[in-house]
Amino acid sequence: MSERSDFPDPAVDVAAEQVKITLLRSDRTTLPHLHLKADSNGVAGDDPETLTITAGIRLQSWAGKAVIEEPAGVNPQRPRMDHALISAVARAHRWKESLLRGNAQSLDDIAKQDGCTSQYVRQLLKLAFLAPEFVEAILTGRQPIGLRLTTLAQKALPLSWCVQRDTFAWDVKPA
Repeated sequence: MSERSDFPDPAVDVAAEQVKITLLRSDRTTLPHLHLKADSNGVAGDDPETLTITAGIRLQSWAGKAVIEEPAGVNPQRPRMDHALISAVARAHRWKESLLRGNAQSLDDIAKQDGCTSQYVRQLLKLAFLAPEFVEAILTGRQPIGLRLTTLAQKALPLSWCVQRDTFAWDVKPA
């Protein structure tokens, strides 16, 4: 594909709640697959020379990475896999099994085996006692938008699943 020096780069403006991309309308050879009309979906512009596309976004941090998401409520079915949270839930279940089977006698044993601190084990082990629908939501990426491993590890976790449902009020629907 040959480069065209007479075609300016598209203008891209990223703000906290939207991305705006401005392109030249006249150069259809650069974007032959683009068939957009001015409507309520974010395509607009009074300038006959340019085409402006605006999309609502939300800047987020997931598992230590900056990501751009759709605004809340736009596509609630789309999974948001938090690999740190998934790994922590799996690790907590492994630790619980290790204690139940006698492979470890204490939290200190688990910490030594996994090369971490007993305080870290204590913080994460409670994740092995999450209500099944909460575990399923985490594993399928349907956990609440603001839920992070750090916030969940710091919360007191009731052992009763009924109390967990009332306390956390997750709106968890089957996948």
